[in-house]
Amino acid sequence: MAALQAGAATTVRFYALPAFEILKSWLDEVQGGVQDAEALLASAARLGPPLEDFLRRRGFASVWNKLCHQHGGHQGRLLAAFHQWFDGLKTRQSLAELCDKQGLWGDPWDLLPPLLSRAGLKSDGDLGTYLALLRQQQNFPVR
Repeated sequence: MAALQAGAATTVRFYALPAFEILKSWLDEVQGGVQDAEALLASAARLGPPLEDFLRRRGFASVWNKLCHQHGGHQGRLLAAFHQWFDGLKTRQSLAELCDKQGLWGDPWDLLPPLLSRAGLKSDGDLGTYLALLRQQQNFPVR
């Protein structure tokens, strides 16, 4: 609390675009039909070692092998089962781990413009402009 009051800590942390890109690249590998858990873990290690560590600690290899055994030959069912396991919570946890271990946390004025640009949204202005834009887009699909 003292650090927060002194301005040395923040209550809101922002994920940097590179963390999203690492996770997206790995999820693209999963979508690509790779059936070997160790190959997917090697891909995670290549993209961002903290992602591999995160997946190993959550038993990814065992889970993936079971899912492949249960749904092998049915890519759609395999991916649906995977996304039930790798849900929104694991997504947020993996992004946080990437940011923690690779020093990717940052200030909103530095991190929001590239995220907005990546989403095809206007990325110039100040924090108030960004907040208004995000509120406007909140219930609309991202382009």
